[in-house]
Amino acid sequence: MKVYLTGEKPRAQPSFIMCVAPAATASNQEVPAHWVDDKNNPAQFNIEFTYGEAEVEDSIARYLLEQGLVKKTSLIIPPSFVGSGAPQQLELDVNGFLNGG
Repeated sequence: MKVYLTGEKPRAQPSFIMCVAPAATASNQEVPAHWVDDKNNPAQFNIEFTYGEAEVEDSIARYLLEQGLVKKTSLIIPPSFVGSGAPQQLELDVNGFLNGG
């Protein structure tokens, strides 16, 4: 799944590496086997973003989205473009359509 960094500044960088260990923050949840090593210690994943975009496996993408570290869409709408009372964030639904959030 493709994920995108938030903000214009990080997205302007040719390369950005994010290090995460999702199993370290999972509390009383069953985690995928590849999130831990053979000694049941949390595995670290280094995700390289190129101009704010990275392709990651679905389980890591869901974790990053739940933690608010990334977005599902590369769409950036300037605040001046959005009128008052309108949703400030847009997200894609499962069918790829935009939803106000």
